[in-house]
Amino acid sequence: MGAALDMSPHTSDVTVPAREGWRDGDLVPFTLRFEHSGRIEAVAVVVRPGAG
Repeated sequence: MGAALDMSPHTSDVTVPAREGWRDGDLVPFTLRFEHSGRIEAVAVVVRPGAG
């Protein structure tokens, strides 16, 4: 995949560019890779920016 994302140390939000066909409430699996703690598998819920 190799897509970019935005994260902030001030919130738990992760923002990724939407893919065609994604709808509010869809579950999207992804992997975060950290230099010191390795890989973390996670699932995100699709929401509109600013919602929630």
